[in-house]
Amino acid sequence: MEHSQSPSVLFLALDTYSRIGGIQAFNQRVIACLDKVAARPLVHIMRDVPDDVIQRSSARIKAFGSKRFGFICASVAAARHVQVLLVGHINLLPVAMLCRLVNPALRIVLFAHGDEVWADPLYRRKRFYEPLLLTAVDTIASVSDFTARRMAAGFGVSAQKFVIFPNAVNPAGFQREALGRSILSVGRLGLHDRGKNIDAVIGAMALLPPELGEHHLHIVGDGPLRPELEALVDALGLHGRVHFLGRLSDTALSDAYGEAGLFVMPSSKEGFGIVYLEAWQHGVPVICGNEDAAHEIVEHGVDGFVVAPGDIALLADRMAYLLRHPEIALGIGARGQAKVQTRYSAANFEANLAALLRATR
Repeated sequence: MEHSQSPSVLFLALDTYSRIGGIQAFNQRVIACLDKVAARPLVHIMRDVPDDVIQRSSARIKAFGSKRFGFICASVAAARHVQVLLVGHINLLPVAMLCRLVNPALRIVLFAHGDEVWADPLYRRKRFYEPLLLTAVDTIASVSDFTARRMAAGFGVSAQKFVIFPNAVNPAGFQREALGRSILSVGRLGLHDRGKNIDAVIGAMALLPPELGEHHLHIVGDGPLRPELEALVDALGLHGRVHFLGRLSDTALSDAYGEAGLFVMPSSKEGFGIVYLEAWQHGVPVICGNEDAAHEIVEHGVDGFVVAPGDIALLADRMAYLLRHPEIALGIGARGQAKVQTRYSAANFEANLAALLRATR
């Protein structure tokens, strides 16, 4: 997109550089792409402090830390001079509405990621005022159709407001000639993350036939749920076959994917499922659940397997099949890697953002 034809943009985000997570990585990608598809975009970040910001673009980034009032005032003032407001989280809707009051012609785009917009009290309670505020939002860019449908039902939003805006990963350039021997799961282990169903993966490990005992499960992630999962490992007699690696650096996580022969996470709470893309980056076949957005990404029997999260016997059977047939597993992983390159690359994300901005003109 030529900058001279680009609308002027203000992007409002919550913590983006000070924490590690899917939304944070998404925000960083938006900022990096805005530098290419918009002329000198403005970015205002609540909660980050200036030292957190990785200044890699010409975007004018301001981090306000705990100065919430300053964030609000600066954002409202800036909104008077832009055409498009990108809103990084539903929590920022009240600020977006103040921006609309000072600039009635402002076009508002809200990014929707997952459980924050499902109107499910288990993850985040719907605020009473949010359905009204959403009527002033022009476009909701949802990372998946699953999240769009959940949000539309939970908030009473017309399906016409949604566009699908998938997440993405950077190209890995990782060519596999053979798969590793470990089984890998990656995810936060918070109390609200039971829906990732890591316990089901541990249960499936106990059902694998003895001849596959050399394959160990590596669990990346940490949080309050870890002691409960460790107790389950002990109860099933899997000590020494299941390893908790905790949080890893990007380099160490890439190494863990590189050593894996199979990625397994039969989650029921993925708003998108970027971990499956990360596994595919490294040519690793995946197994996901059939109750969330992951099965929009994973094509059963082609680039992975899709199973019911509660069917531990079937999960163990699918795991055993891929472990017993490494050549088939390698082909499945290769097809996943090709899908990342054609649908979920950084270039795809940039093109989708450019199209989103064009549609707001």
